[in-house]
Amino acid sequence: MILKPTPKKKWLLALSLLLISTAAVACGGDDDDDGGDTGNNEANNDVNNDENNDVNNDQNNDVNNDDNNDDNNQPPPDPLCAEYCALTVPVCIDAVGADLVGYEDEAGCLEACAEFSQDGQQGDRNGDTVQCRIFHGVVAQEVGPEFHCIHASVSGEGGCEDRPPSPCDPYCRFMTRNCPETFGGTEDDIEVCLDACLDAGLEDGEVGDNTGNTVQCRNFHAALAVTDDALCVQADLEDSEVCVD
Repeated sequence: MILKPTPKKKWLLALSLLLISTAAVACGGDDDDDGGDTGNNEANNDVNNDENNDVNNDQNNDVNNDDNNDDNNQPPPDPLCAEYCALTVPVCIDAVGADLVGYEDEAGCLEACAEFSQDGQQGDRNGDTVQCRIFHGVVAQEVGPEFHCIHASVSGEGGCEDRPPSPCDPYCRFMTRNCPETFGGTEDDIEVCLDACLDAGLEDGEVGDNTGNTVQCRNFHAALAVTDDALCVQADLEDSEVCVD
C-alpha cells in the first residue's frame, strides 16, 4: 500500500527545502564577501607599495641630483695653478718632503697656489710668482728635484722670493732638515744658519757645484745628505773637505 503525502506534509517539505536553500546561499555569500575583502586589501597594499617606492625613488633622485650639481658647480682649477701642481706634486713631495714643499697633495697645492701672484712672465727664474715656481718645477723634473723643488715651494726660498735670492736660503733649509746635528731643526735654527752662512763671506758659486769653496758646493752636499748623512760634514761651513779652494 502506497501512502500519499497529505497537503500539510507537502507544505512542510517545501518549507524545509526553502530554508535549506536560503542557508546555502547565505554561506556562499559569506565566502564571496571574504574573498572580495582579501582581494581589495591586496590591491590596496599594491597601490600603497607602488606609491611608497615612487616617493623613495624621487627622494633618492633628488639627493643624487643635488650631489651632482654640487660637483658640477665646483669651478675648474686655475690653468697656471693646474700646471704648477702637475709639475711639483709628483716630484717634489717625495723628493724633499711635504714640510719643505708646503703641501701634502694636489688639493693642498691648488689651495696654496691660489695665493701666489700671477704678475710674472713665463720663464721667470726669480720673483714671488707662480710663473717663477713653474720654471723651477720644470727644471726639477728635467734636471733633479733636490735643488729646484725648494725654489718651486710655497716659500720660494732661494729663487722665487721678493728679495734677491741667496744660495744661503736653500742651504740652511737643507742643513736644518738633513743635518740637524749641525744647526738644529727649527725655524730659529734656520735664522742661526743664515747668519752663519752670510757671515762666512763665501762666494755663491754655480748651482750644481760639488767642489770649490762656495755656498753652492755646500748646498749640493746638504741636499744629498737627505739619503746619506755622512755628506753633512762636506756641507759644513768650516770643516768641509771637498768644498775648499
